[in-house]
Amino acid sequence: MDVEMDLQRAKIANEFISVDGARRQAMAFIQLADRSNALQLITRYLSASRRVYEVMRLLLELQDRHRKQPEAITPAEITASEQRTKSAKRTARRTTRAE
Repeated sequence: MDVEMDLQRAKIANEFISVDGARRQAMAFIQLADRSNALQLITRYLSASRRVYEVMRLLLELQDRHRKQPEAITPAEITASEQRTKSAKRTARRTTRAE
């Protein structure tokens, strides 16, 4: 971008009275991106940036929730608990049938 801005410096000075840095960057970007594709390229970059932002925001939110929760039960603990419950129910049915 800096090289393109330097290359455009004389042309900009001849065509414009005053151009700020943001406009110079925009003009350099358009030139580098090939004028016909500049808008599409900016849109693609913006979409990618938004996706990355949303993923990071969600990750930080989940990490924050995880920190605020008391000790979480792991899937292995849930499975073990379910197995104990099933075993207790079978034992209770056997006991009921035997009586």
